[in-house]
Amino acid sequence: MRIFKIAFLQLVRSKLISTIVIVSMSIAIAIAGTIYRLDLMVESRFINIQPVGNVLIGAKSGPVEILLSAAHLEGKNPDFITENLYRTLSLGVPIQFEDGTSIPGAKPTWSAPILFAGSINNSKVIGTEESLFHPPWRLQPWIKEGRIFGPDQNEIICSENVAAKNKNRIGDTLQVQSADGPVEKFNLVGILESTGGAWDSACYISLKAAQRLNQELSKKHSWKSNVIHYILMDIKPEWIPGLRTLVNERTIAILIEVEEAKKQLKELTALGESAGWIVAILIILLGSTSILGVLTTRFEGMSFDIAVFRAIGWTANEICLWIFYQGLIYVATSCIIGAALDSAALYFAKDLFGQLVPETGLYSVSVLDSWPIWTGSFLAVIFSLTFPMLKARRIDITSLLRSL
Repeated sequence: MRIFKIAFLQLVRSKLISTIVIVSMSIAIAIAGTIYRLDLMVESRFINIQPVGNVLIGAKSGPVEILLSAAHLEGKNPDFITENLYRTLSLGVPIQFEDGTSIPGAKPTWSAPILFAGSINNSKVIGTEESLFHPPWRLQPWIKEGRIFGPDQNEIICSENVAAKNKNRIGDTLQVQSADGPVEKFNLVGILESTGGAWDSACYISLKAAQRLNQELSKKHSWKSNVIHYILMDIKPEWIPGLRTLVNERTIAILIEVEEAKKQLKELTALGESAGWIVAILIILLGSTSILGVLTTRFEGMSFDIAVFRAIGWTANEICLWIFYQGLIYVATSCIIGAALDSAALYFAKDLFGQLVPETGLYSVSVLDSWPIWTGSFLAVIFSLTFPMLKARRIDITSLLRSL
């Protein structure tokens, strides 16, 4: 404790140098921690992307944007497409065009529509049909308590997560803030079990009810209220090329393959992830180097002080412990300040990087998840202290004291 107190008092006495070192190291830890947590958030996309079949159809846009909007509930609501396209494709009937060309029928093994209708306490409300809750990859329906909503009634079902967060029970009346603006009341009739995907953050109503909530927005289209945002489909791979030709060339919509979109998303984020790790490591190394430089310079100028300490009975190990405590105080203080800065920085990073990272509200990453950065900083600083410790051990005490 005596050695720690001396180390602390020495740092307090050198206020300017100590402040510069701590500030620089804190900024380094904060930047590295933010980069690391952004990487965790990007990885959450691949863990939490909801299974949606092998094909997605929506208004013309980029594949990654469609995938993130439909399967990860990110971004603003897209443009509408006609419900008639969903009805036609889900039946799998052959299609004949005016110019004489035709497309053979390709009935999907599963299909479901999606229409974003509004929100409840920042949780999206999605209009759909019962087929959404009976995908072929699930042996049991997706319902945990209660029942599915009626086909054209003001009934709603919520995910288990949303119901727990809002303390809702079956029979409660929920107010849905519609996409048009007005608030409409819905009766909670069911609760969905958690799937571990992005849809755990949403509530669901019938497609007809969702179209009613979108009436004002859909008036500009000739389809009136018969609109949806996305079609989710699972179809035989050999039928995809013909279906793509039909949708992409004959309609205002676009068909994307889910696996191809995931691959593009991975490629989009992989380069930034690698560059981020390199930058984070360099930042930590630069921060620890600043501590190394300060302590090395300081103890070189304290050679006589060290010689005096040795003369009055301090051992070489106690001198090294003195240096270690100074480094420990530096890195511990920097980690505390850096963690505070890191906690605030992540909220600005989403605006800076945009679509490269998911919405911060969907899958929050705690500042405590930056512990590998703090551990790495501590180890880097301890490693950098070996040089001044070795120099302190090699001081020729006798020569220094004779020169006094």
